[in-house]
Amino acid sequence: MRGTKRRGKKPLVTVSVVLAMAITGLGGLAVGTAQAAPARATLRGSALTWTKSTHAVGNAARGHAVSVRVYLAGRNPSALAAAATAVTTPGSATFRHFITPAQYAAQYAPTSSQVASVEAWLKASGMHVQSVGAGNRYIAATGPTAAAENAFGTTLRTYRHAGTTVTAPDADASVPAELAGVVLGVTGLDDQAHFEKAAVQGNPPPPAASLRATPCSQYYGQLTATVGPDGTVIPPYKGSARPWATCGYLPQQFNAAYGGAADHLTGKGTTIGISLWYASPTQPADENRFDKTHGFPGLAAGQYETIMPNKPFHRGNVCGEAQEEQAIDITSIHDVAPAANIRYYAAASCFDDDILNTLGQIVDDNKVSVISNSWGGQLSQTTGDLALAYEQIFKQAAMQGQAFFFSSGDNGDWTSTVGHTDYDYPASDPWVTAVGGTTMNLDANNNTVWEAGWGYSIVALQDGKWVNNGFGGGAGGGIAPAWGRPDYQQGVVHAIAQGRAYPDIAADADNATGIRTGYVQSFPSGLHYAETRWGGTSLASPLMAGEQALAEQVLGGRVGFANPLIYALQRSGSSALNDITAAHDSEALVRSDFANLHSPSAGFVFTVRTIDDDSSLHTHTGWDDVTGVGTPNAGYPAAMAAAAGG
Repeated sequence: MRGTKRRGKKPLVTVSVVLAMAITGLGGLAVGTAQAAPARATLRGSALTWTKSTHAVGNAARGHAVSVRVYLAGRNPSALAAAATAVTTPGSATFRHFITPAQYAAQYAPTSSQVASVEAWLKASGMHVQSVGAGNRYIAATGPTAAAENAFGTTLRTYRHAGTTVTAPDADASVPAELAGVVLGVTGLDDQAHFEKAAVQGNPPPPAASLRATPCSQYYGQLTATVGPDGTVIPPYKGSARPWATCGYLPQQFNAAYGGAADHLTGKGTTIGISLWYASPTQPADENRFDKTHGFPGLAAGQYETIMPNKPFHRGNVCGEAQEEQAIDITSIHDVAPAANIRYYAAASCFDDDILNTLGQIVDDNKVSVISNSWGGQLSQTTGDLALAYEQIFKQAAMQGQAFFFSSGDNGDWTSTVGHTDYDYPASDPWVTAVGGTTMNLDANNNTVWEAGWGYSIVALQDGKWVNNGFGGGAGGGIAPAWGRPDYQQGVVHAIAQGRAYPDIAADADNATGIRTGYVQSFPSGLHYAETRWGGTSLASPLMAGEQALAEQVLGGRVGFANPLIYALQRSGSSALNDITAAHDSEALVRSDFANLHSPSAGFVFTVRTIDDDSSLHTHTGWDDVTGVGTPNAGYPAAMAAAAGG
């Protein structure tokens, strides 16, 4: 899974191929076993869909090395899906009867005999078996083109696609019929996204400096935009002067908005996980410096831990640094749940193989109960096989009482980015909680003045006039057609279109009302610690992870997969959720930014950021495709704990 960073937005991870299989309720992706030939079983959804409408320019080179992972279905995957549904469904006889990783392995993990049978088939096909993944999840193998074609019953061809040459199968892969119930899927037959340039050894360099200029407000409406720092006259927007955007909310402000200070909740006794690639060498020192500067409790000894991958960081020139994202995640979680422990799991890169290894380690370790994930990509670029591999981990987490939270994306409905409607993955998977975004404005006493769905157009000041430059970003969401409507959404989501509706819940994501955090950045003069403001659903996901930790503190144990309980609260009309409805058309904020992103030497850029202007997605009463069921308020931890039976 290849990823790139976009300033002010979440890291974008690109994955390969469209899901071509249906999901019914919480049953999971069905493993395709339709007979392609008398002795073969087809793995439906394993080929790139665009190859059906694109002419191949030739066959893959015979000497082309193909590296694959064959994922195994394990013992009775349908039983796993049923058990995970029961464990996470209120009222079920096994609701919240969580199991350990050892129990999961004994009941559901692939057996050594299944591994042996797949290894024998691969070797007989001419492939070289390299390794077996933790928990027998997959078998990694490599071989020349001919061996891969022989093993998977398909032809590898080369295509010109999106300006690059791609090697990909011309049809869905297949496996011997006797392995139909053993093989979950295969990844690596295409190299659309799974490629590597010259490896970068060690950590990528610190991120380029990205600071926000003044004026900015400490709280909503503190300062009105009339004159810029360089004397530029800021004209009224739609007839009236607008407030300057905030400087970034400080720990005390987010703690008041999302934390449990009023109820003496701190997240004590809970442990929150973060998954991302790479690791900052200056954390947690950066976080403690930031907290000390602003009079907030820092991380105590042993409260934060970085879990490193079992191989060196690589692919840095493709993935890019992620240190500002790490800072956002740590600061957000610590602001909301200052006593919660944090385990940061660093993947070796942003590619699927490394990320899946890291997520697998998270569930096998079973040391965190809530996991924040501020990354994702396009559903249309995700193979069915790849989604099955991710979903298997999510189901194991559900069985163990671990809850995965994912950012819903920063590209709205994707049309402005890729030219057509798309959906986010893993956010749209039925087994994760997708966190959408809002614009949250606090007053001087940290009370919410108003809150709206996060989505904006950029209106730039040019020659003394405001010029609309179009959609700039917003929370991802919609009705993902790759799955059926999950049972937990029944009675809440009333959309005519069938599919998995997301996001599920939301938190602040607007960069103009975002978080202030500090970390080491790269300036022309060298490396320096500096503070800046960030937003995106990269902020919303860790805020919700911290909020969920407060609920676990109230409960005194793991809540587990959050979605069935979130929608149960909505059906009950709980006051613990704020319904986010359409904003007033006139609401907007003004931003002052450095033209060079780090100093006034190159001048300033002034823009208006509109509110609740998220592509084709809209907020409205009840569930919507920008904010889900809404945002949590001070009553959420107790309400969630009560819904879990506490």
